Amino acid sequence: MFGYVFGLKSVLALATVLGGQNPVKREISFDFKDPKEISAISLMIDSKLEPIVGWAKGISGTVRFDPEHPMKTAGDIAVDATTIQFANDGYTATARGFALESKKYPKIEFKLRKVLNVSSPVKSIYQATVLADFKCKGITIPLTLLVKASYFPRMAEERTNGKYKGDVLVIRTNFNISRTKFGISDGIPANLVDDTIGIRVAIVGIHYADKRPDPISKP
Repeated sequence: MFGYVFGLKSVLALATVLGGQNPVKREISFDFKDPKEISAISLMIDSKLEPIVGWAKGISGTVRFDPEHPMKTAGDIAVDATTIQFANDGYTATARGFALESKKYPKIEFKLRKVLNVSSPVKSIYQATVLADFKCKGITIPLTLLVKASYFPRMAEERTNGKYKGDVLVIRTNFNISRTKFGISDGIPANLVDDTIGIRVAIVGIHYADKRPDPISKP
């Protein structure tokens, strides 16, 4: 009896040691408020007379990601509508005011509802089809998108020039929305502002080994 108990304790102790050497990976939370303030979302409106390109900063949100179980990925991303800008100052003012009413609707939001399928053709690179809700001007429309996620463990230190430690998750996707369905620039003719707005997303999230840092000064 004593030998059995001693043997059981030895097995449990060994399992604990081995478990410490090979910890089970769990869900990781990534903060998408980029400390370098480089992440941006670009906008393309390819109108007949005036092709327009703009971008937005002010990105924030959290994505929860498990590299061993990517189908469980969930999260929310928000864009500060007051940061949208174009090369032409007049277009910037119009976009923030008349088009998006950013004072009334200060955030454009993206919520991941479900990962429909995912593949990993290369280690740490994931290609997925996801179902998401896109909310703009108080209107929410579901979208099905192709998304690429690149996971870089322990690479935050390299990305932040040695300032912070942690993991990096880069998310990329391209999709279109209809400006009329979201009530954007109502009444503007299509030859000036096309109905299709192309959106290109390339954003970086970090799982910090330590507390969330202050923004990093740009070089």
